[in-house]
Amino acid sequence: MQTLQNERESICILPGRPGNMGDVRVLCTCVQAFKKEKLLFITYEHGLWDVLVPDVESISLFGRKRRTKDHHLGGCGKLLRFIDSLFRLLWNFPSVYGVLRRSKQFILLGMDNLDGHYDVLPVLHELLLARMAFWSGARVDLVNCSFNDHPSRIAVFALRHLPSGIRIVAREPVSHARMTKFLSRPIVLAADVSFLFAPDVHTQNSLQSSIDWLRRQKNRGQRVIGLNIADIPDVPIERLVDMCVQTIERMPQASFLLIPHVKYGPKYMPDEERLLRRIISGVSPEARKRCSILPFPYDLSDFQQVLCQLDCALTGRMHLAIGLLSADRPVCCITYQNKFEGLFIDYLRMSELLLDLNAAIADGNFVRPLTAMLSSQNEISQRITEALPMLRQLAARNFL
Repeated sequence: MQTLQNERESICILPGRPGNMGDVRVLCTCVQAFKKEKLLFITYEHGLWDVLVPDVESISLFGRKRRTKDHHLGGCGKLLRFIDSLFRLLWNFPSVYGVLRRSKQFILLGMDNLDGHYDVLPVLHELLLARMAFWSGARVDLVNCSFNDHPSRIAVFALRHLPSGIRIVAREPVSHARMTKFLSRPIVLAADVSFLFAPDVHTQNSLQSSIDWLRRQKNRGQRVIGLNIADIPDVPIERLVDMCVQTIERMPQASFLLIPHVKYGPKYMPDEERLLRRIISGVSPEARKRCSILPFPYDLSDFQQVLCQLDCALTGRMHLAIGLLSADRPVCCITYQNKFEGLFIDYLRMSELLLDLNAAIADGNFVRPLTAMLSSQNEISQRITEALPMLRQLAARNFL
């Protein structure tokens, strides 16, 4: 971590735990949006964001210690962790508050955490910082917010009682309707900021080996499909792994690039690379020749060129889906908590890209939706191309 300069005037952004490439895409977009500003991240994880998003200074909210594992605990353990985090926050308060006092704008990335579904305690930390920044005279924006239909009552209370001068932006119409209902305050409707991501052009692509593999598969007459799976509530992960194995086995005319999008350090947290290797180990030797795993982590600009080589993809991750849409590629989305409906139904008017998971479970594979998407690939790509300018215009509302 670099040393902060006293005269610095900063825009502060609070990202979550490193390991989610969707978060990295959002943060890189923020860096691009404020490229003329002096940008600072206030983080939970000391120093790690400096590696994933280079050339941006950061300061740890809790000093040199790592973020508390609040979401992994329950009862008294959660309470003790919360008390511990408050003490560490107070200990590091002078440096954090000094940054807030020098900031002219404070941006809190709401993402899908602000409703308290995963853990309400970080939400309280973040909203406390937002209040402090507002009291210090900074402009405060809560942007790129998603909201489920059963938010934490504590999170709702804290959000509802924020100062009226704090601006809240929803990233799609479903979340906008929910936030308006629960918070009883004006909510700005926008689209996800990551639609504004502009890939850099590098002289050498760090993922060139994956691009070459995809091109070789195409030269053999194969269709190339991106495959990503995530932990889906109420669906055993073993079932999803088996469905992916059966999909690969039953589509010999297709080759599959397995794409990890999330990999956190602790063993009890999501690790999609581990899940994808389980898929590889479950397929036959013949099918294994038609599969490749993308190395993780990866540079997002280089990764965007990989996405451009795909015919289509299957994913349960919103920001991977947005990356594919930005490359004009059809994507079949495994939905949960209504995370995709606002984008794909209300904005894109393309409900056919939302997977009927119950039907897929009944089939035991994803062959039917992928085959249907491949058969209408050109038509879908054209509709996506026509919708992208509107989505980028909506996304820009986050930073107005």
